Amino acid sequence: MQSQLPQIAIVGTEGSGKTVLATVWAKKMSLRQDGTFLNSKGMKTGMYVEQAWAALNNGEWLPSTPPGQKFELEWNLHIGNVVYPVKLVDVAGQDLRNLFSYERHKEANLSEHERGVLNYLANSSIVVIVVNLQDFTGEPDAVKRAENELILKEIIDMYSVDAKHQDIAVVFTAYDLYRVEMEKRHGSFANYVKNELPTLVNTARAGAKSGDNIKFFPAAAVAETEIRLENSGVHRVPKKNFKSFGLDKLSDWILDNVQKLARQDAEKQEAVRREEAEREAAVQDAADWAELLKQIVGAVIGLVIGAIAGGVTGLLFGGGFMCLVGAVIGLAVGGGVGGFISWCIGTLKKAKGGQQETTVSSQENTTKETHHEEGQNSKQETTEQEAIGKEITHWTAEQEAADQEAAKQAAAWEAEREATKREIAKWEAEWAERQKKNK
Repeated sequence: MQSQLPQIAIVGTEGSGKTVLATVWAKKMSLRQDGTFLNSKGMKTGMYVEQAWAALNNGEWLPSTPPGQKFELEWNLHIGNVVYPVKLVDVAGQDLRNLFSYERHKEANLSEHERGVLNYLANSSIVVIVVNLQDFTGEPDAVKRAENELILKEIIDMYSVDAKHQDIAVVFTAYDLYRVEMEKRHGSFANYVKNELPTLVNTARAGAKSGDNIKFFPAAAVAETEIRLENSGVHRVPKKNFKSFGLDKLSDWILDNVQKLARQDAEKQEAVRREEAEREAAVQDAADWAELLKQIVGAVIGLVIGAIAGGVTGLLFGGGFMCLVGAVIGLAVGGGVGGFISWCIGTLKKAKGGQQETTVSSQENTTKETHHEEGQNSKQETTEQEAIGKEITHWTAEQEAADQEAAKQAAAWEAEREATKREIAKWEAEWAERQKKNK
């Protein structure tokens, strides 16, 4: 069974560790053996994760996403017998800073790429905001720290406006480097966030509708590093077969929200189905009442006509008293006849409707059988059709190449013809000028 596509946004300023976090999370999720795992869709996602994972294990940090670009990865997330298509998009941190640092996201004159970034953020159902602790604990410039915090505040504010975007995780990376100092000064990670990032915490509280909507996670995608001496200096690089910290809790939070979104989507679809069923029932009720009204009108008309006919007959053949008796008899007979006619009409309509339903059902069964037979035949013809398709594709490509070459040649000939015409006109003008001078 396959559910709807949840889109996960990974956002953060440059150097926050978004790409490393996404790579390590995806790799570890693909290696799980408990029935919950990620399976890449296509070569693009699979090769990207494997190459990035190999680079980290070779002691190389991953390059940041270049400004003006974003990469998209897609998996099938298996949770038991249910498969959830998952799409993850990483936006360049510099683009995010440019959009929110000067509130450009509120302006109308945005570039196509900037509008694309905002649309991607607006359409993401799960948001992971990545924060490098070095931008706060390791940043000596108070103004720079405040700017970093306010950018995150603007992002959370944007998501808090729309009730659809309430599943937000704020992940603080590089926790392994600052853990000892953080616990020494604040006692715990929670106290650090409250004491050092009050604006961010208050924004999160104001935007959350419940205590589970916005979560804070300490994490270290690469929790083990080593010192490497190179010509360019001393560098701290990932250690081979490194361990991670905090990703299990983040994974559980993502999995819970993916399943929650699937349940919400199923509930919405069920509500739509119920609404359609109720609407159809109401239409049918109205049709039934209209049919009943027609039958009543038919019976009344029969009564009136019968009474009039009986009364007139009695008057003609028996006088006043017989007129009354004839009217009564005509009333009874006419009512019975009118009711019988209405009943016959209703019965014929129901029989006709039942016959139509039987015909439709028979047609549907016939269509299913036909589709099954066609499916069996199509399997046998697949190889031949693919071969023909390849030949057509190859021929089409050759024909297009020939058409393009002919168009280029025609354009060249036209250019030469125009140049020749201009040259002849020039000669004619010179000749006319010489003629004038000779006269």
